Amino acid sequence: MATLSINETYAPLLENISRYLIIYGGAGSGKSQFTAQKLLVRMMTEPGHHILALRKFGVTCMDSCFRLVHRMIIILRLSQDFSINKSERIITYLPNGSDMVFMGIADPEKLKSIAGITAIWIEEATELTQDEFDQVDLRLRGQTPSYKQIIITFNPIDEKHWIKARFFDQQVDNTTILHTTFEDNAFIDAQYRRVLDLHCELNANYYRIYRLGEWGRQEIEHPYMYNFSYDKHVIDVIRYRNDTPLRLSFDFNVDPFVCLVLQQWTDLLGEHLWFIEEITLRNGDVYKMCEAIRKRFPAWMIDHCLITGDAMQRKREITQSDNIDAWRIIQRELNVSDHRMQIPRSNPTQQSSQLLCNSLLARHPDLKICSRMHELIYDISYVECDGSGSIIKDNRSKRHQRADHLDAFRYALNTWCTLN
Repeated sequence: MATLSINETYAPLLENISRYLIIYGGAGSGKSQFTAQKLLVRMMTEPGHHILALRKFGVTCMDSCFRLVHRMIIILRLSQDFSINKSERIITYLPNGSDMVFMGIADPEKLKSIAGITAIWIEEATELTQDEFDQVDLRLRGQTPSYKQIIITFNPIDEKHWIKARFFDQQVDNTTILHTTFEDNAFIDAQYRRVLDLHCELNANYYRIYRLGEWGRQEIEHPYMYNFSYDKHVIDVIRYRNDTPLRLSFDFNVDPFVCLVLQQWTDLLGEHLWFIEEITLRNGDVYKMCEAIRKRFPAWMIDHCLITGDAMQRKREITQSDNIDAWRIIQRELNVSDHRMQIPRSNPTQQSSQLLCNSLLARHPDLKICSRMHELIYDISYVECDGSGSIIKDNRSKRHQRADHLDAFRYALNTWCTLN
């Protein structure tokens, strides 16, 4: 075995046992290389490991994580001690049977089938939604012979990302955070430094993210919600009012199936519109959503709720067994009276909806969104439109975010709000 060469900045983390080990910062800082080194050391010195290495998609996980770990094994001259199975995406340490499985979070059913996970590496963690991370977090449980740890590595591309809100804007128990740049990587070559500096000279945001390793600001040329302001519209604490009916706005998709929960009322201080909670189901259906709502709210609150959402669902058959549309299923499952089902005959155009929503964002005296609604806030902040006001659906994949939460937001405002 060759000598393991570890950057001085990272060396103390070999012994770190925090559940969440977050390593973030600039490009070329060596964070992924160190993670591969630490996990290989754990595989060789702690028998019984079943490590999960993840990215958003399996193909990118193979191109980055798998390739890096394989290359590290070759550099250390340990090829004879490891089985490299590319088709099954598994690397196994033969002397004690410890292994590392490489996959994408985009295949949740395959993730659920993996049992006995002892450690997890999430590479480019900003690709994941908060719900996807939570599903991964739940997989690391039970009795294991050694400490359980999730290593999270990423470049801080967006200061509004849920990772910052969850781990950086508040203190999380059992968490270690390390910030690094290429200045911390003694093994980086001079040519890469020049290339990085060249790119950063051309873009101030690139300089902030990839050179300094600081939280960046994702640039949006044509935001659909151009009047949204995080400071104005987002607040940390919103509590349900017992004297005010719940309003539920639905957007129907299998992944995700979305319901936004809000309340609206008028008092001596004026008009109030509070978006309080988002219920997001992956691979969900209308029955699972109704079950989630019943579990979350007492019956007396559901009995008085108002419901709106995607009008097109009237034209779709949702279940072959019942042969009825989703709205009738919701009405039956939640026991909602006819007059509380306030579904429009047709959806508003995206152009007219953009005008209404932005006017309300600018003029409504108290339109607030709870800071816990990370996916709605992300959609409102980053979904783009073309010159006519139509949402650019092709742009969603590059941000790993759909506009489903934005759609539910639009439906709510178009049903329950008007411009005075």
